[in-house]
Amino acid sequence: MLILSSSGFSTTQVRLKIGEIIADKTGNMLIIPIASLLGMETAERERNCAAMLGFKKENIYIYDEFSEKLAALRADKKKLDSEIRKIQKTKKDSIKENYGIILTPKFDIVIPKSSEDIETAKAIDNLEITAEDYSSITFALKADEDTYKLIEQVESLNMSIEEEEENCCVHLSRRIWAFAETILENGRRIGYLDLMLAKAEYSTAHKLIRPKIMSEHILSIKNGRHIQAEDILKSRGKEYCPISMELKSGVTCITGANMGGKTISLKLAGLVMLMTQYGFFVPAEAAEVGLSNFIGILIGDSQSMERGLSSFGSEMEELKDILSGARDRSLILIDEIASGTNPVEGQALTESIVKFLVDKPYISLITTHFDVMDERAVNLQVRGLADADFRRLNSELSGAGRNERIDIIGKYMDYRLSRVESGEEVPKDALNIADMLGIPREIIDDARKHLEKNI
Repeated sequence: MLILSSSGFSTTQVRLKIGEIIADKTGNMLIIPIASLLGMETAERERNCAAMLGFKKENIYIYDEFSEKLAALRADKKKLDSEIRKIQKTKKDSIKENYGIILTPKFDIVIPKSSEDIETAKAIDNLEITAEDYSSITFALKADEDTYKLIEQVESLNMSIEEEEENCCVHLSRRIWAFAETILENGRRIGYLDLMLAKAEYSTAHKLIRPKIMSEHILSIKNGRHIQAEDILKSRGKEYCPISMELKSGVTCITGANMGGKTISLKLAGLVMLMTQYGFFVPAEAAEVGLSNFIGILIGDSQSMERGLSSFGSEMEELKDILSGARDRSLILIDEIASGTNPVEGQALTESIVKFLVDKPYISLITTHFDVMDERAVNLQVRGLADADFRRLNSELSGAGRNERIDIIGKYMDYRLSRVESGEEVPKDALNIADMLGIPREIIDDARKHLEKNI
């Protein structure tokens, strides 16, 4: 049923793992060839016999070796088919020689009604009309009495062949059923082997590492990479900026302007946790993961058109479900909560959510535009343009078109996260980005005055 070879595998570890899967400690094979169970001699029979299990007869071919009766019936049918073809070929050659009309290999011909051959074809005794439309007529060989008798014999043989094939299926299925447990165990082990090899191949392709499983509920990522975002950037000839973070029970907030990669950082945390819990290696230089009992994720616009809920209403319903399902050792990921309502209420709601979660035994990671005032929460800021060379950046922007400016700014963005200590001013990139993209200076200056008043 399956031929396994380790010659194509690149590492000793993978070969040893395959050995564990297909054989026990004493060396006995745990994936047992079906042929050895049924006493069959050839791999071809083995494959066909295995195919019987779980497939309809119409989807497989039963070889003559399975039944002498079936072989004899098929031989008789083949002989009759040959006789019919011989009669048809003789008539076809005669029509070509006597009338100049050449039939197709299926012994028919389509003649346009405008052709002079129409009347000639109608006058030929061995042809009959089988189809007609507004522009053409289809003629086919007419079966004579001898041919009809042969066709009737073939149809009778077909019924006998179908009955014998059914008997073969029943017989083979019963023989295979005696080894159902072994076959199913083979399938389970082969499926597990396939999954292990796929994980190994995926890990190699994306340069993943084995995370360290911790008893403490933490999530530590060193130079982590969001695989999908990284692949997209590579396809565009750009580099991905790795992100590091240290998360533990309590609330961690990520702030920064749009274009700052807050959501990617949030998704990276969920990606590393989920990949670890499903037994995958993770995209990072190093990772320490304390497994979670519950993972709640609230990301993106969940507006429900069917229920008539606004984005904010759907967001609140999902938040309610997450908070009601959370328990000890939970990972809660919330992306820009309350961004769909007015800023005053949004700020108040965000502060209240942080206050509610900060003492819970959860790892809570929240991205937000709002400044979180709770000193118990950890504040991380996307570095953004903090270290950018603005003279060089503005020089590149001055000669760029509309569609190029955002890409240029993105090139200078630093997506790494820095911790902002209590009382330290959180950098503001939004006004810098708006200014560089050409928003009137009057608007930018007025916005800065408003910020100064609110500090």
